[in-house]
Amino acid sequence: APKSQPSPRPQAVRAPVVSVPPTAVVPQSGEMDPVLHDIFAKETATHLATIRSYLATAQHAAPPHPGTEALHRACHTLSGIAKTAGARQGIKIAEPLNHYIRKLYDGGLGLPQGGLMVLRDAVGAIESVVDHISENTGFFSTHASIIARIEELERAAEETDLTRPHKPSLDEMGPHNREMPLAALRKARPRSKSGKPGTH
Repeated sequence: APKSQPSPRPQAVRAPVVSVPPTAVVPQSGEMDPVLHDIFAKETATHLATIRSYLATAQHAAPPHPGTEALHRACHTLSGIAKTAGARQGIKIAEPLNHYIRKLYDGGLGLPQGGLMVLRDAVGAIESVVDHISENTGFFSTHASIIARIEELERAAEETDLTRPHKPSLDEMGPHNREMPLAALRKARPRSKSGKPGTH
């Protein structure tokens, strides 16, 4: 009987060589649509004016300066506007500023003098972004120090918030303990000679 011939080995299928074009270099900044830039500039100016008003009032008072709802909303909206417009240099300042002010506002903490100063510098930095939206990253090199100061102040605020004694709410006190302040008040009231609580 003739010997069976071995089956030929299947040829390995080689993947086609695809010519990959070199990775496109994304510019550090790009031209923003003029209409979008106009909206971005107007919206930003409105909320920067709110912060400037806060700064004008706070500079005549001693720190810590209580955070207001208007300040909190202005910083929050500035961060959102920058993200919506795709203003990367604006986001770099507005986002950490928003985080810092929100932490103070939520924790009932006031701005220290350093916080007031960095808030003032952040306003100038954001305004610079609006005025020079098409500039590259190098143009805004001085903003790095402002961002670092904001982050340092936020860490300090977080440490302060953690070390503050917790004041329980009425719900946490429970129905029994809610009566304690009233009982203590009654006990402290002066009594007349008859033994009944006296009146003033």
